Amino acid sequence: MKNEIIGLLSQTEIFKNISDDILQQLADQLTVIDYAPNTEIIQEGALGDAMFVITKGKVKVHHHEHTLAMLSKGEFFGEIALIDSSPRTLSVTSVDSVSALVITKEKLFEFLYDKPEVILQMMHKLVQRLRNLDETIIVQLRSREQELERLVEERTSALIQKNEELTNAMLQLQKTQEQLILQQKLASLGQLTAGIAHEIQNPLNFIINFSSMSFDLLSDILSTSNEQEKSELISDLKGNLEKINHHGKRADEIVKGMLMHSRTRSTEKTPVYVNKLVSEAINFSFQGMKGKSNHFDCAVERKFAEGIPVIHVVEQDISRVLLNLLNNAFYAANQRAEQSLKNKIEFEPVVTVETSVSDNVIKISVKDNGTGIPDSIKGKIFQPFFTTKPGTEGTGLGLSISYDIVHAQGGEMTVRSKENEFTEFMITLPVS
Repeated sequence: MKNEIIGLLSQTEIFKNISDDILQQLADQLTVIDYAPNTEIIQEGALGDAMFVITKGKVKVHHHEHTLAMLSKGEFFGEIALIDSSPRTLSVTSVDSVSALVITKEKLFEFLYDKPEVILQMMHKLVQRLRNLDETIIVQLRSREQELERLVEERTSALIQKNEELTNAMLQLQKTQEQLILQQKLASLGQLTAGIAHEIQNPLNFIINFSSMSFDLLSDILSTSNEQEKSELISDLKGNLEKINHHGKRADEIVKGMLMHSRTRSTEKTPVYVNKLVSEAINFSFQGMKGKSNHFDCAVERKFAEGIPVIHVVEQDISRVLLNLLNNAFYAANQRAEQSLKNKIEFEPVVTVETSVSDNVIKISVKDNGTGIPDSIKGKIFQPFFTTKPGTEGTGLGLSISYDIVHAQGGEMTVRSKENEFTEFMITLPVS
């Protein structure tokens, strides 16, 4: 039976070209469920946390009485629930007796944790599925009413354009992730992939939701003969498309930011706004921790001085240093929070980031109230390959590389810490 499941997974579009060894691991996470004919497997509006692969029978994907797709053996559905916690936008009902392989979000994320190549393939297939679904909706809308064809074509053109922009953004993101994989010895970037997914999920959710709302508005336009009501509905539809455009641009900004942080290393110094660079690093690092652990929570205090002059540094290198220090700070604060929870001690994890300028020197401080650094190892923390983290969580290169980068920019890095109280790293960089 297990060999049959592996064989079916290898023929499923979303899992094609994945090795048998990895498919065997995936098969261990699956549950087989049988459904009688006319059983509603997914209900529109309900929350979902699982994806389905059909092993026998057929299902229909529908919005009320309108059937959008018929799926059979080897095809999959319910995948949006894996990246979106919003209510289901469509229903799925068995046409005849159906058997399906079911994998929950929790099991899938556990399986994908150390398999970036599988993540990239799944993201690509999910984007294709979204585009195909949009095209199906467009065709059905055109067939319903000839007199609104011009309006439908205009709105459809806008949606297709935004979908193409999103697809291009996802392809750029894929290239960025491949570059990050090649540089994974830089431990400061270890959590960045999860951060990207978390950051880009919000604009994606808005685009998907407003697209679905636009479908309902067009249905209402087609069904009403009241000109005033039709005009109001068209106005609402225009507003939805403006929001789709806005959030599409937001997704594009996120990807451009990612490209800045992960492009091929350059030694060219460029003008940098320190507060902006630090703020972006905080967002990426925090979202990376959130993406890695749903239970992570930490207060962030930003104390940015005003009027800090522009400095000329290798922006990518300084960004890596900040990400590494912030990742370590969030990790230490979270470790102490977990220890306090086990010991039933009240504790609030806090990371404080401060910028200042004096005597033509810019200072950046990253301080946490985490586990601290014992005095016995404080002198070793900048040595290559020295780490206090478990072997699977740190390489011991982050602080060593960061230290060298700061000194190469003409700056200094220092640390002060007290065990079980705080750790503070201080970077100083010359203004000129």
